[in-house]
Amino acid sequence: MTSLDTHKLLAALELGIIDPDDAIAWADRRVVEADDVPYWIIELSTSARASRFDLADILQEQVSEPVPTDREFLGAMAVRLFDLNHSLYDILPKMYERFCLTSRPVEKDVGGTIFIIDDVDWDRDRATATARDFLQPYLDDGRDLLEITKK
Repeated sequence: MTSLDTHKLLAALELGIIDPDDAIAWADRRVVEADDVPYWIIELSTSARASRFDLADILQEQVSEPVPTDREFLGAMAVRLFDLNHSLYDILPKMYERFCLTSRPVEKDVGGTIFIIDDVDWDRDRATATARDFLQPYLDDGRDLLEITKK
């Protein structure tokens, strides 16, 4: 287990591409595999009634860099749209908040495309097609986050 694994698990949990049960199952496997398990993994493993936010708090203490990165965020939104069949209108507010309602530097193409997707609200098919075209290049990044739950 590496800090990168913890980072990916936290990103996948926070972005809604895994459920709390998946994070707990990941921790359960670490407990079974290792002889000397860090306390936080045991805490995660025994948190069956904890919310997504409680589990994220446990994981957040173990990572040193901000989670998730913009690429991971967009990858997770791609997984939700392509693989999990979430509606564009479930993920669009999250994308808009992250990239359009911020004072932090954001790539012009990213923020501009999200504005365009949001602006074509009058034509759902066109908005969804634009979002799919935009998110397609990030799909592998999102699927990479899912790999952590399979290890």
